[in-house]
Amino acid sequence: MIKAQRIAFEEQARMYQSMRSFIEESTRTIRDLAGRINTDRSSAIDSSPSESNLEFAPNNHV
Repeated sequence: MIKAQRIAFEEQARMYQSMRSFIEESTRTIRDLAGRINTDRSSAIDSSPSESNLEFAPNNHV
C-alpha cells in the first residue's frame, strides 16, 4: 500500500507541476499581450488628432 501511495503522490506532484507550468506560461502570455496593448494604445493616442482638429472648420476657412 505504501508503494501505491508513493506512486499516487508522484503522479499528483507531476500533475500539479504541469498545472503550475501552464499557469506560469499563461501569465507570461497575458502580461506580454497586455504590454503590447498598452504600447499600441499609447502610440495610437500619440498619433491621433486632437479633438479640436476633428471639429469642422467654417466653410470660408476651408
